[in-house]
Amino acid sequence: MEGKYIFNKLLTGGFRTTVSIKLIALSLSSLLNIDKSIIAHRLTSPWAPGEISFAQLFLHADDTDSLSKAYPFHLARPLDKILPDLGHLSDWSIEWKWDGIRAQMIIRNKEIFLWSRGEELISNRFPEFKLLLDGGLDNIVLDGEIVPFKNGMPLPFGSLQKRMNRKAVGKKLMVEIPILFICYDILEHCGQDIRAISFAERRIRLESVLETEENLHHLALSEKIDFQNWDELSDCISNARKKGAEGFMLKKLVSPYGEGRQKGDWWKWKVDALNIDAVLLYATRSQGFGAVFSEFTFAVWNGENLVPVAKVKTGLDNETINEITTFVKENTIEKFGPVFSVKPELVFEITFEGIYLSKRHKCGVALRSPSILRKRFDKKADEANTLEDLHSLLKIYLPNE
Repeated sequence: MEGKYIFNKLLTGGFRTTVSIKLIALSLSSLLNIDKSIIAHRLTSPWAPGEISFAQLFLHADDTDSLSKAYPFHLARPLDKILPDLGHLSDWSIEWKWDGIRAQMIIRNKEIFLWSRGEELISNRFPEFKLLLDGGLDNIVLDGEIVPFKNGMPLPFGSLQKRMNRKAVGKKLMVEIPILFICYDILEHCGQDIRAISFAERRIRLESVLETEENLHHLALSEKIDFQNWDELSDCISNARKKGAEGFMLKKLVSPYGEGRQKGDWWKWKVDALNIDAVLLYATRSQGFGAVFSEFTFAVWNGENLVPVAKVKTGLDNETINEITTFVKENTIEKFGPVFSVKPELVFEITFEGIYLSKRHKCGVALRSPSILRKRFDKKADEANTLEDLHSLLKIYLPNE
């Protein structure tokens, strides 16, 4: 009985330290040699530990197992060449690149499932998509981006975290953070796998579905962008932020829908990252023998005080890590377990993909995907950026704020 108790506690999140459904699904998939999508489907279906056995839940075949099965994602590579080297502009489809959650929407047998690119079943975070079942949409798989969208503009990516951190999403949150599924592609149509046909043909089918079906709540077609030449496209990349987009997606019209990163077929061209100079405030030591400092907290000035704005896991070379480690050991002010506060002297250039307002952070803003670009040997701490500078960037990144 003790083993069953612990097992049920793990699955239902009854321990104070929970285990993610994704990790459980991966573990059970490896143990039972059953596709992880089937395991995830069964875990998220209605069941109670006292009413069903392990064997009944996982070891018996179920006619609905294939309903939620997703396809491998076709991923774009960062653009690593000049635009004219791509050939004729007429060979490409160009769309906005949105900052949301890449997902597949699967509608089969009047049931709907959402899979993230991280292979997590996230249907319960977006209950409004169930309205699509009231229309004629069925036996179809769409590839796209879940984007928080309000008043004609995307909301910051951080607003999606409020949904992803909830087991159940109520009406208040759905009103506060409305969402769109921006359709990039169609992978299955009328129950038929159409990934092998060209993107141009799939796009025609996608447009036809979205134009002819009714009651397509919270669905939108990815907007195609028309340009006369590569120079014109290059001149317009700076307009992406004003639209709330990250940049462009470039897709070869003849390309099938592949698996993983297919070099040469799909490219993503993102606007240049934002950056600031910030002061090192805290360093966190990783666990284990011979542990090094692996996480750093950086701050900017607010008047005469430094306020933390970003926590960054290191991607630095060993030489720089050793330099920081020596500095931390020689300039520690206080210790809080593995966290060391240090004299505010070292300045680093921090790059990040976006910035948004945040009530969760004392500084009032949060940085999207911050990383350390380089150490600023040429700057002293009092030359670092200010919170006012961040608010100026906020106006550029979110012009409607």
